[in-house]
Amino acid sequence: MCSIREEGPGILAKGRPGKWDTKWIGVLTCGHIWTCPACAQKLRAERLSRVFRAAEVGGSVWQMVTLTLRHHDGMPLKVLLRALMAAWRRVKQGGAVQRIWKLRVKASIRAVEVTHGANGWHPHLHVLLHTDGLTDDEKATLLERWQLTVERFLGKDFVPDVAHAIDWSTPIDMCRAPQDKRIAYPLKLGLEVAGPKQAKRGSVTPWKLAELATQGDAQARALWLEFCRATKGRRMIELDDRAQRLAKTPRELADEDGFHESETETVVVPVDALELRALREYEQRFDQGILHAMTSDVAKSERPAETVRRWLDLVTHVLGYSPDPARARGS
Repeated sequence: MCSIREEGPGILAKGRPGKWDTKWIGVLTCGHIWTCPACAQKLRAERLSRVFRAAEVGGSVWQMVTLTLRHHDGMPLKVLLRALMAAWRRVKQGGAVQRIWKLRVKASIRAVEVTHGANGWHPHLHVLLHTDGLTDDEKATLLERWQLTVERFLGKDFVPDVAHAIDWSTPIDMCRAPQDKRIAYPLKLGLEVAGPKQAKRGSVTPWKLAELATQGDAQARALWLEFCRATKGRRMIELDDRAQRLAKTPRELADEDGFHESETETVVVPVDALELRALREYEQRFDQGILHAMTSDVAKSERPAETVRRWLDLVTHVLGYSPDPARARGS
């Protein structure tokens, strides 16, 4: 369960002018990214920022690959998730794929997504690769290894066919592509923060199951509880060592450079309830990347409080919100 701390919400900036590490404060969270709507929004926003930092610092081209397996109605989600993750680990441990990774992949980010449809639970992997591209032979090797490994862990009935086993998205230059293109991959990783994305082909997301459960749908309730049990303790998104290095915040980099706590400043910028509502509405209506853009701007600013205030004033102005009278008087 999530609750507001006594000091109220705000943005904390820690570091030095031009090099700040920023985060939200004033909210107690349970930390369940899979099953808590409030924590999911906060944690996905943080993951989104880290993915963007990795992509922007790494530069060049990134490409999404999606891996699936066959499944049938009634198959326990816990079994499918365990097999999916074990198969992917085994594929990457194989010599042929290790050679491809060493030659072609500079960093990778892995995410798990789960939906439910006519054929039961559908867990699948999205893997964002920092790469200049794999050859057709290398893609064929990855496909072959994936199919063989799925068969090893689940059996022939669960091996995906060639058309559906692995999907390669169009590569994107994360430094030069337009904003809507650059945010497409993080959204596929499950890092949408304005609300859950819609499932495809008549499937439903776990959040939809939760909604139906609250409306008295007994089957949805049973599925939601199964989802909660199956995902407990599992990581939704994981950056490999190279991606983690690229995603380090200014504060983390400063620590590596030998700066001490005494050399840093701490700035807290209060954010009232109206402004929080405005940010979420703006995110939903206009720009799903606003939280990242805002924190990135603050991280590079000389005066974090002024930068945060400028963003909040812009958002509330665009939405036509009236300012807090107390704030307008400067109190």
